[in-house]
Amino acid sequence: MRIWPVASGVAWRTLRNILKTPSLLLPTTLFPLFFFTAFAGGLSQVQNVVALLFGMNVFGDPAEVVGLYTIAILLNAAALLWAAGMAFRFRTIQAAPLMQLPVFLLLFFAPVYVPLDLLTGWIETVATYNPITYMMEAGRGLISGAPTEVALAFSLGLLMIAAFGVWAFRGLRRAEAAG
Repeated sequence: MRIWPVASGVAWRTLRNILKTPSLLLPTTLFPLFFFTAFAGGLSQVQNVVALLFGMNVFGDPAEVVGLYTIAILLNAAALLWAAGMAFRFRTIQAAPLMQLPVFLLLFFAPVYVPLDLLTGWIETVATYNPITYMMEAGRGLISGAPTEVALAFSLGLLMIAAFGVWAFRGLRRAEAAG
């Protein structure tokens, strides 16, 4: 496959869409800048993180690694079904923030970088009721060789897939009916 004709075609289509719909420029510019700003402090220590990763011991056995990947797949499938339901209902690219924002907020209010035990105040309360928290905690346990909350994480993942599967299917039916 020739890469340059495909890449230039995608680039031209994106540029044309942005010129026709300037409101698309703002999210595509602001989200990367937001993430860069939010993580700039941590990224300044990348050389130390790389050294840590190469020296890190992962204690999970192959079954635990499979469990970790399975939880990740469940979470991704749930997010996909949420986004598909939104896309089928709105049928416009302008609905992209509505697809991304709830997923972003769930991840933002989960203890992604620290365990739940280290959180305090209002963020601890929010994280306690966030279903993503238990998937993150299970992932940490699986990778460290001390699995915790694994059954709950799988159950929450399957429950989200079932709920968002219904959401996506109903959105599909609505889109088909609208033509």
